[in-house]
Amino acid sequence: MQKEISISICDDNPMAIKELREIVEAYLKKEDMGAKIESFDSGVNFLNSGREPDILFLDIEMPGEDGIQTGKSLRERGGDYRIIMATSMVERFKESFHIGASRFVTKPFEKEEVWEALENALQSFVGTGTITLYENRVCHQVQEKEIQYLQAYDSYTEAVVGKEERRMRTEQSLNRLEEELDNRLFCRISREFIINFVYVQSYDKGIVKIGEQRFSISRRRKKEFERAYREYDLYYRR
Repeated sequence: MQKEISISICDDNPMAIKELREIVEAYLKKEDMGAKIESFDSGVNFLNSGREPDILFLDIEMPGEDGIQTGKSLRERGGDYRIIMATSMVERFKESFHIGASRFVTKPFEKEEVWEALENALQSFVGTGTITLYENRVCHQVQEKEIQYLQAYDSYTEAVVGKEERRMRTEQSLNRLEEELDNRLFCRISREFIINFVYVQSYDKGIVKIGEQRFSISRRRKKEFERAYREYDLYYRR
């Protein structure tokens, strides 16, 4: 189950908020995606709201605490934000590197530029869906990216979860899980195993190492694994 994306727009200009929101909504409609969109008229109001959106459009030029100061406050809090800076003053873009902004858009907004920035931010959301797993018969909703690997048994599948390597179960078959899991993050390497690229420590000559475990990739899956692993490393590794 894929989580709903949350997007915040922080700008002191109501017309800019309206324009940007319409462009974002058009993109979401085109991609058939759902998202919760909220707007704020100052950096202070956004910070006081306690919101932690997945994507934040942040205007640089705002009275009081401007976009750069707001971004610094966010980074001090921690959290995994994708910040897209907006400004009509191109010379201020360099300041945005200090707050880890992922992209920049210029005012007045251009649809193609905003859509490209959104697409870039959304590409990084891998493994944010959840899966139902059981531990000692207690049900848990576990984010996909927390799963190190899955192993098939006769009547169930076992998932090794998190750095603590918690052992959880599901009645779903490995074939069904292969269809449902985020294929940008997970790869079927044999009849018995699906592994998560996030936890791969090394790969050499058909052998994958995850923690103390070593997994052999079947001959017929080796080429597909190497292609998918290169793609993950190029586009999605954080």
